[in-house]
Amino acid sequence: MDKDGRPKGVSGGDQTVLDCGTALKIDQIQSYYVTLKDFLTSSYQTITFEGGALEKVDTAPLQLLVCFMRAAQQQGLHCQWGSVSPTLLENARLLGLHKLLQLTSSG
Repeated sequence: MDKDGRPKGVSGGDQTVLDCGTALKIDQIQSYYVTLKDFLTSSYQTITFEGGALEKVDTAPLQLLVCFMRAAQQQGLHCQWGSVSPTLLENARLLGLHKLLQLTSSG
């Protein structure tokens, strides 16, 4: 999270990278919502999620990511994972969201 409590990202040109940090927790969902909503109205064409360091993953943020990815695809945006932690993959599989989140063990 940055100094304003929003998820950290690195942007350049028509793409951006969102670093999910070590936890996707329900108490962060408002910050993620605002950031993801901004992505939908930006000029980004590719959004990469970095989830390789995630050690804790709550259900609500994963559901938010599913909704975001659907909305992004409807707008012709490309979402991808740069890295995926075993915890992220396992939690998404347990919830049946791994395919909707386009998760594989290699990212």
